[in-house]
Order: sequence, then structure tokens, then C-alpha cells
Amino acid sequence: STFLILSVVGLNAQNDSRKMNWGESFEVLIEKYPEVDFIEETEIGIGWIGYFHFGYVSGRRARINYLFINNKLVLGSYDFTPERSSSFAKDFVKDFDALSEKLQSKYEMDSNDIWYKDNNIDLDLMGFDYYLALGDVELKETSFSEKTVIAHTLEKSEGTISHMLIYAGVKYFESREDSDFDDL
Repeated sequence: STFLILSVVGLNAQNDSRKMNWGESFEVLIEKYPEVDFIEETEIGIGWIGYFHFGYVSGRRARINYLFINNKLVLGSYDFTPERSSSFAKDFVKDFDALSEKLQSKYEMDSNDIWYKDNNIDLDLMGFDYYLALGDVELKETSFSEKTVIAHTLEKSEGTISHMLIYAGVKYFESREDSDFDDL
């Protein structure tokens, strides 16, 4: 479910995600980034293909992902944790906070952290990093506009800390919500 929520991207006012607009093709992506060698993901589902490359976003190394369905861009994301050398939760929280500050200056982001334990929490004494390292909290913030959903998350799952920023077209996001509901 975290992946679905995180599947939402749009970085600047005139474009939906980086230099791209929702619905544009992979060929347009190549035209806009001729210097980038994109790596193709294996087909994720019927008509679903992902492409990625490594680069820097806001001074941080990231895996930059694009998801196309029937050759139409529906989602873009940044994974700030692949091949990360630091294992200290405090470093992840610092990066999350720095990106959060930039996002909040650009978008109306709503914080919706999820606490898995609500007893004996003392942030002043222990800090978010302590609870993140235990897997007791998932830091989340989201923004919704007419065309784009943005999700920024930091969580520990199955022993690994993951820091993601996702932009998705509203149509894609709504279709995912509907299909998840139908699965029940």
C-alpha cells in the first residue's frame, strides 16, 4: 500500500513530473533527456514499463524512475536509498527533513505520519530517528492538485529504511485506488 500511495509525482508548475507531462511517451522522455542512458525495467504488468537512471535531486543521489502504461507517463519517483552507504536513521531523517522543507516551500504538503506504537513516545528525548530505526513510525507527507499527487515518505520495512518521493497523475492514482478497493 505504501508503494501505491507513493506513486504520485510532479515537480514544477509547467510540467507534471520533471520536464514531462502526464500522458507523454517514452520517446518524448528521450527527446527531453538525450544525455541520459535509461535502463528499462522488466515489464511490470500488461502494458506497464518502467525506466530509470541514477542522478542527483536536490543534492542527493537518487534512482530516478518513470512509469509508463501503454507508453503514457503516469508516475515518476525518486528513491533516495538505493546503494546508500549510511545506515544511521538520523542521516535519513535529516535528508527527509531537508527535502520536506523544500517541498513545503513549493507545495501545500500535509503531514500524515503513521505511528505503529503510541505508548511511551518521547520525541524530545529520543527523536524521530530512534523510532524510525525501531520501525515504530512512518513519516509521510502528501499534496494533491488537479493533475498531480505527491507523496514523500520515510519508513523502515523488513529491516530496510526507504526514503521515497513520488509524483503521480491524479487519473493514475484514482485508478489504483479503485482497483485496490475492488481487490477487497
